[in-house]
Amino acid sequence: MVCRVTNVQKQEISGILTRMPPMDEAVLEQAMDDFAAHLRRYGEPNLASVVEGAKAGDPVRVPQRVVDLFTHGMGGLLDVPLYTEGTFDREATAKRDELAERMFQAAKDRLR
Repeated sequence: MVCRVTNVQKQEISGILTRMPPMDEAVLEQAMDDFAAHLRRYGEPNLASVVEGAKAGDPVRVPQRVVDLFTHGMGGLLDVPLYTEGTFDREATAKRDELAERMFQAAKDRLR
């Protein structure tokens, strides 16, 4: 059985595919959202805003801005341990580091 695709159908398919974000873009955006939410949850709204601010502007530059967060002094993203009710929270800090690594790797993958 041969399936013929008309030029109109090809254009429709092409339009659908170009509107879909690349998978790694979605992965990076989710990683950024997860990281910012975790920072906010543990009393670091200013750091969360820095991460969210990296999404502003030209979307093509987002991966480089994320990498820059880590390579140019990191903006304090990982400098301070996280606390719960005034007590050092080892699990929250380890989770933060894990989320940061995931975000950084997703950004590096987008730059390839």
